[in-house]
Amino acid sequence: MIYMGQVVEHIYEDKLPNVLLWIKNHLAPGGRFCFDTPNRSITRFETGEDRYIDPDHKREYTPDELVVLLKAAGFSIEQQWGILNMPNVLANQRLSVKDYYDGKQLAPDPAQGYCFAMMCQCPKDVTF
Repeated sequence: MIYMGQVVEHIYEDKLPNVLLWIKNHLAPGGRFCFDTPNRSITRFETGEDRYIDPDHKREYTPDELVVLLKAAGFSIEQQWGILNMPNVLANQRLSVKDYYDGKQLAPDPAQGYCFAMMCQCPKDVTF
């Protein structure tokens, strides 16, 4: 297993596909890649469209955007989670402090989490 906590958003967007291929090529067949990252669907309500929550972030992604990149690299998505569920933000199109208190810490829908996590699997038929 390779785990990257709060790293994906620090990789330049044009370099991420190569990083994902490198990860896949260094996992055993059936190995897993797990990561968590901020959810741009939510963070944009905190920062606006022209900034990220950390000035060192190169790109903040939505869950759907990363699914596309992961599948293109040959991974299957095994599980996804939202971290600090914030359903009112998407419903009201603005950051809601209420979600910090009422939202579940871990929820099954990655699109509603302030951050999200994914567990991906390398193909079992990969040969080295």
